[in-house]
Amino acid sequence: MVSTFSTWQTDNGQVCKYDCGLIEQALIDNFVPVLSGDVVFDVTKGCSVLSSDVLMKKLCERFLVKRAIFVMNCSGIFSKPPEEPGATLLREVQVDENGGISARLQTDSTVPDVTGGISAKIELGAQIIARHSGQIPVLYCSPDHYTLYRICVLDSTEGIDVTKLVYKPRLTELESSSTKTGVL
Repeated sequence: MVSTFSTWQTDNGQVCKYDCGLIEQALIDNFVPVLSGDVVFDVTKGCSVLSSDVLMKKLCERFLVKRAIFVMNCSGIFSKPPEEPGATLLREVQVDENGGISARLQTDSTVPDVTGGISAKIELGAQIIARHSGQIPVLYCSPDHYTLYRICVLDSTEGIDVTKLVYKPRLTELESSSTKTGVL
């Protein structure tokens, strides 16, 4: 486990300084660095909770990553909180070039979460997809060993419950009219 306590800093909750030296060394030594959210020093507030979701976004900006995996307490993103009747796992959620998502989701805002909960997790994943034009796959899954083995070792999501964000840019007005006329 790589601690961010002494190597990352925020200012009013936004990352302002970070050092990826330990993460980089772990990668060089063929280790998979595992990070989680933590309390860090904050210039304005004294301390702040740095979400693991924000860490993921920053690491995707800093390193050439193969995939971003958000490990959660359920199998992925659901149409509504998974414990509610009728909730269904969304296997794919489309993300446009601005980070907008195609799915209508009902999230549980009554559960306290200082890092923004599932809404923030989805928003940050969508930002990763949009910023990298879909070149970095973003997955949401449970922490069970079989699921993580399939994703991390076998590079496969077949046969497991997982949500994948898929890059689907909206057509521009010119592209839209061109496809209607058969010209592109």
